[in-house]
Amino acid sequence: FSSEELANARHGVSISESKAVAGAYETERMGAWVDGQQGRVGVSSERFFPIAGFGLHILRELIADCQGLAMFLGRMVHAFEFRRPLLSCLNEVWRYQYWQRNSVLTSDAVTEILISLTLLPLGFTDLTATIDGRVTCSDASMGGGGMCVSQGFTAAGITVLEQCMKSPLDVI
Repeated sequence: FSSEELANARHGVSISESKAVAGAYETERMGAWVDGQQGRVGVSSERFFPIAGFGLHILRELIADCQGLAMFLGRMVHAFEFRRPLLSCLNEVWRYQYWQRNSVLTSDAVTEILISLTLLPLGFTDLTATIDGRVTCSDASMGGGGMCVSQGFTAAGITVLEQCMKSPLDVI
């Protein structure tokens, strides 16, 4: 057994053998395209292009059919779940989701949809990316902003890190 299989068994996590994919370089599972050669996870081209076409259709109409817009936003959330910061470009457009009637899209909503469509190709996770050891935090307001970068570990942080290295799932 691999260390992952042993950890799963120790914590009672079962794996469905009928749904498992082993030894494949590429697969699509639950709408996610996993490309083992490139080390990427994202939306497949079979889903990517219809999402883009749907967004262009919404922009062509400029009148928000709230049900259609909710469907589009759901597909964008799925596409952007592999690079979650991209979701930050969709703010104004969410205001229409719960409306019961059609409404004309504002210029801000149209801009957000256009930006989100241009960002669709970035909606993937690079599994080969390195992990930066720095921890950062930031905050901003109309009056200013700030950013902090970690300088090192506290004694408590080192203890937790050592526990994670020994048995990652036990620390959670």
